[in-house]
Amino acid sequence: AQAKLKPNQGKARQAKQGTESEHIANPKPNPKDVMDPIERPIKNTDIRQCTKEWYADFTETLWEDPGLFFEVMMAANYMEVVPLLDLTCCYFTGRIKRLSPEEIEETYGVQMTETEKRQVREEYEATKRHEKWGENGAPNGAPADKA
Repeated sequence: AQAKLKPNQGKARQAKQGTESEHIANPKPNPKDVMDPIERPIKNTDIRQCTKEWYADFTETLWEDPGLFFEVMMAANYMEVVPLLDLTCCYFTGRIKRLSPEEIEETYGVQMTETEKRQVREEYEATKRHEKWGENGAPNGAPADKA
């Protein structure tokens, strides 16, 4: 059984209120606003290739405050808001897949074993080849600041 982290209750309440918006948890949403299930495994690091525009904008805006992003992700897990959890996990997966092992260690303060580094490097290189990254390091010609 996977342990569930209990998020900060104030931020968890904010996340729950956010998920009650017409875009994420409306019981009678407009069909064009319904979030399609996110395909697994994630095949593209660009969130815009994985979901509708509103949801991509939402996650990109949420990432402007990484601390809040992770609080929302934890709250979605804790409260079992599966669409929100899938959305935030997809976005974060895309970000991680665009980082080398050294960048992951530096950015997130983790230390990987040589085996883990080799595995991450193989996936990183495969992702670069698959998505044909531009010179700015962004997938599919996306702006570098969105990468």
